Amino acid sequence: MPPMLLIGTTGDPATPRTWTRAMAERLGEGVAVELTNEGEGHGAYGHSACVNDTVNAYFLDGRIPAVGTNCPPDVPSDAPRADTGGPNGDPGDFDESCPGVTAPGGPPLTARNRDS
Repeated sequence: MPPMLLIGTTGDPATPRTWTRAMAERLGEGVAVELTNEGEGHGAYGHSACVNDTVNAYFLDGRIPAVGTNCPPDVPSDAPRADTGGPNGDPGDFDESCPGVTAPGGPPLTARNRDS
């Protein structure tokens, strides 16, 4: 059975890259391979040609990336990202509701109130 593919993004405010490394360590040697996306924001697939190509090759062709594979950013780190609305993953400029997601006992979550 091939190892799982774990993807961590260096500037991910929701799931820090360190969590990817910790998960790989907890799973044990040979169970997972890490792919590092050197970018900003949450999510990597669809935001990096390198990540897209690596993930597609993994799922479609069964190719496992080499240990230590890093994907450089496709855009400068200060450019706005489609998933965050602001530079460097800053959610301050993004205020759309997260459909179907509500905080316990509260209003629908938005980028502005999700951490409160």
